[in-house]
Amino acid sequence: MPGKVKELIQQINASHTHDNITCVLADSLLSWAMEIAVDNQIKPASFVSFSATASVLISSIPTLIQDGIISHDGTPRKKQMIEVSPSMPAMNTSSHFVWARNRGFWEEQKLFFEYALRNNTSVELADFVICISSYELEPETFNTNPKIHPIAPLVGSNRSGNFLPEDLSCLKWLDGQPANSVIYVAFGGHATFDQTQFEQFALGLQLSNRPFLWVVHPDIADKLNIRGFQERVGNRGAPQQKVLKHPSIAHFVTHCGWSSVLEAITNGVPLLCWPFSDDHFLIEHYICNVWKVGLGFNREDGEVVTKEDVVSKSEELLSDGKYKANTLDLKEKLLNSIK
Repeated sequence: MPGKVKELIQQINASHTHDNITCVLADSLLSWAMEIAVDNQIKPASFVSFSATASVLISSIPTLIQDGIISHDGTPRKKQMIEVSPSMPAMNTSSHFVWARNRGFWEEQKLFFEYALRNNTSVELADFVICISSYELEPETFNTNPKIHPIAPLVGSNRSGNFLPEDLSCLKWLDGQPANSVIYVAFGGHATFDQTQFEQFALGLQLSNRPFLWVVHPDIADKLNIRGFQERVGNRGAPQQKVLKHPSIAHFVTHCGWSSVLEAITNGVPLLCWPFSDDHFLIEHYICNVWKVGLGFNREDGEVVTKEDVVSKSEELLSDGKYKANTLDLKEKLLNSIK
């Protein structure tokens, strides 16, 4: 692939037309694209698919190794709070380092760390870095690294963001629910539960005595042994953008994927966090402690969250109006930045 791209660029620019390639914009994992741009005296630009904060954190890996905070394979040497930059919120080495959150899956963690280093090569070579974010969401981060430029979330796009075919019938069901009453649950396409935790979470939803809409992968739903629950589970995906815009949605239980969180905030929906891996825990930190637009369960690795915990956190999020108010305030700031 690199050779073909280089050849194509050189052919186009040798044609002496007015359509010469003057900039290469590529995913940050494709560091070779930045190298081709530099070699051909073309402006290189890198795109990161995660938050600006995660990008700055990853860029700090060499310094973290030099300071003895992480080992050469990215493993934190001890649990502690650190500041990547004096102006940015402090981070926990045991939970916020995005390359070290695949515990129990050493090969995956090793691969993610290699991706992180590849990302650093792209960022170093690029004249500027683009990410989907906003100065209102991460002001300290953008001040820390002026090379990173935000592109505000694309509000109202028709992107489904779902690997399952969409079931629009859920929108009719939502139309019949009271305003701010429905719990929306979606954990993304790669989240995994063990059987005990999955059933505890499902029972918690039932005990909440609130209507809920849960997007569940069919393979997972088939394992449920809870009476009356199978009948409430469909095998198709929900149109998330449309669901989050619906006035019946009270809050969103999410795995804290960056795109899903941005969609929730731009629709003024508070978040209940259930992170799984990678940058999810760093995003949860911002949701709960920086933006204050949601709550987390503060669970330790391997700890089962009980059905009572699910009910308690959900009710706290719904009954304390500050989370909704904070979300609406952040939504307004974010939308104003797009105008």
